[in-house]
Amino acid sequence: MHKPQEGDARIAYLEHDVYHCPDDGQQLLFVPNEGSYRCDMCGGVLLSAKDIDSEVLESIMELPEVIEEGLSTECPTCSTDSDLSDGETALTNFAVEWYYYHTQTTPIGTMKVYQCGVSNVGHCTVCASTWFAGPGEFDALGRALGKNTTRIWREQFRRLGKKEKLWHISGGERRAIKTKNTFGVQEQSLLRQARLAGVETETERKWKEAASRSDNLCKHVADNGKMCDHRKSAKSTHDQDYCYKHQPE
Repeated sequence: MHKPQEGDARIAYLEHDVYHCPDDGQQLLFVPNEGSYRCDMCGGVLLSAKDIDSEVLESIMELPEVIEEGLSTECPTCSTDSDLSDGETALTNFAVEWYYYHTQTTPIGTMKVYQCGVSNVGHCTVCASTWFAGPGEFDALGRALGKNTTRIWREQFRRLGKKEKLWHISGGERRAIKTKNTFGVQEQSLLRQARLAGVETETERKWKEAASRSDNLCKHVADNGKMCDHRKSAKSTHDQDYCYKHQPE
């Protein structure tokens, strides 16, 4: 039987409270100027009912719920505070799209790189805190996030209230909407479309690359079923379907 939380959420502005990441077990770092706890390993962020933007929470609660049979994430607040719960408290998870721009240095100068993905955001119905799970090691296209891992959610929060454009394809044309809340249902739908379109494009590129590579490789197959990875011979006197080593007799 869970006990309802009384008064202000305990995790707000109390530096001596200790919470642990529900995903990797690391102690969460309290960030006073943000009123949040974060995991420096996975990039997850914990916000109390007092510190989360009410519009953000309302938007998230309207998103599709994620139900993973046999898998549940325990609330990091309730698992620490025996006054709130006398047992495990599973979070209600929602799939939330995120995106991040980072500056990358190239031989021809600097460029902005767009990275996106989707993570579970868990809300606790007992203490009303919300856990934004870390984005993982890679974005939706399989590119490493590296040092940006711990910045993903913080950047998303900082954009709140600032007008920005979200681009999408409608009627075969590229259009944009202006928004101050990328957690909104419409905004999340557009971010999901953009992510899936990017994944599809990247998949097609990899297939073409693999097909092109296959077209240029020797067609010899060894007795163990392994294909030769040498390029086809370009010599006019050779069978150009095979490399120099596996020319038919």
